[in-house]
Amino acid sequence: MTVFGYLTDKRMELAEQLLRQGSITIGEVAHKVGYSDPGRFAAAFKRRFGIMPSECLSGKKSVLA
Repeated sequence: MTVFGYLTDKRMELAEQLLRQGSITIGEVAHKVGYSDPGRFAAAFKRRFGIMPSECLSGKKSVLA
Protein backbone atom coordinates (compact mmCIF):
# COMPACT_ATOMS: atom_id res chain seq x y z
CA MET A 1 0.00 0.00 0.00
CA THR A 2 1.27 3.46 -0.84
CA VAL A 3 1.55 6.26 1.70
CA PHE A 4 -1.27 8.09 -0.06
CA GLY A 5 -3.43 4.96 0.08
CA TYR A 6 -2.70 4.50 3.77
CA LEU A 7 -3.63 8.10 4.58
CA THR A 8 -6.80 7.91 2.53
CA ASP A 9 -7.76 4.69 4.33
CA LYS A 10 -7.25 6.33 7.73
CA ARG A 11 -9.28 9.38 6.65
CA MET A 12 -12.15 7.11 5.57
CA GLU A 13 -12.03 5.16 8.84
CA LEU A 14 -12.31 8.42 10.77
CA ALA A 15 -15.15 9.55 8.50
CA GLU A 16 -17.03 6.31 9.15
CA GLN A 17 -16.63 6.73 12.91
CA LEU A 18 -17.89 10.31 12.77
CA LEU A 19 -20.87 9.36 10.61
CA ARG A 20 -21.82 6.48 12.90
CA GLN A 21 -21.86 8.88 15.87
CA GLY A 22 -24.54 10.83 14.02
CA SER A 23 -23.82 14.15 15.67
CA ILE A 24 -22.52 16.08 12.61
CA THR A 25 -23.54 16.43 8.98
CA ILE A 26 -21.94 14.74 5.99
CA GLY A 27 -20.52 18.09 4.87
CA GLU A 28 -18.91 18.62 8.26
CA VAL A 29 -17.43 15.11 8.19
CA ALA A 30 -16.06 15.73 4.69
CA HIS A 31 -14.41 18.94 5.87
CA LYS A 32 -12.98 17.30 9.02
CA VAL A 33 -11.28 14.56 7.02
CA GLY A 34 -9.86 16.99 4.47
CA TYR A 35 -12.33 17.18 1.58
CA SER A 36 -13.48 20.61 0.43
CA ASP A 37 -16.02 19.06 -1.97
CA PRO A 38 -18.64 16.83 -0.29
CA GLY A 39 -19.32 15.14 -3.65
CA ARG A 40 -15.72 13.97 -3.95
CA PHE A 41 -15.85 12.81 -0.34
CA ALA A 42 -19.04 10.82 -1.03
CA ALA A 43 -17.44 9.17 -4.08
CA ALA A 44 -14.30 8.23 -2.11
CA PHE A 45 -16.41 6.94 0.78
CA LYS A 46 -18.48 4.77 -1.54
CA ARG A 47 -15.34 3.36 -3.19
CA ARG A 48 -13.98 2.42 0.24
CA PHE A 49 -17.12 1.07 1.94
CA GLY A 50 -19.60 0.30 -0.85
CA ILE A 51 -22.27 2.52 0.66
CA MET A 52 -22.96 6.24 0.51
CA PRO A 53 -22.19 8.44 3.55
CA SER A 54 -25.93 9.06 3.99
CA GLU A 55 -26.51 5.31 4.27
CA CYS A 56 -23.76 5.06 6.88
CA LEU A 57 -25.30 7.97 8.77
CA SER A 58 -28.63 6.14 8.86
CA GLY A 59 -26.98 2.99 10.25
CA LYS A 60 -26.46 0.78 7.21
CA LYS A 61 -23.45 -1.51 7.49
CA SER A 62 -20.57 -1.38 5.02
CA VAL A 63 -20.54 -4.04 2.34
CA LEU A 64 -16.80 -3.81 1.58
CA ALA A 65 -15.08 -3.13 4.90
